[in-house]
Amino acid sequence: MALNGVRLNVADSVRIQRFLKQLDPKTRRGVLSEVMRAIGNETKADARLNRIVRGRGKAPPLRRKLSWRSGELTRSIDVDYSRQPKIITVGSRLKYAPVHEQGIAPYPRRPYLEPAAKATIKKHAPRFFRNALERARAAP
Repeated sequence: MALNGVRLNVADSVRIQRFLKQLDPKTRRGVLSEVMRAIGNETKADARLNRIVRGRGKAPPLRRKLSWRSGELTRSIDVDYSRQPKIITVGSRLKYAPVHEQGIAPYPRRPYLEPAAKATIKKHAPRFFRNALERARAAP
């Protein structure tokens, strides 16, 4: 699945890397896989539900936020797990998705994926790691 979107790569996070190095390799892979899948799913949901403004009808586009028109972009947001556990991609297959995310002329930058990923990691990642570790420790 070719997605144009935000890439979540654990190698980019020094804090996560330090934490994962403390785990044995088998546990590390399982925990990382579970957490990345949870972050991907939550980011997808946040981008679809919270980052694209709804209810504007035929009103002119907003300058800083993307507004819902036909719903095609919202429905197209998905997660590519083909490079998991280290990399997942949350994005869209639509050609105009990166135009709005990155602000390619003549459109202003109105990101919806990156803010969703940052908010998800900040709000949910500690809980996702804690839950995955508890499951890994409880497994025989």
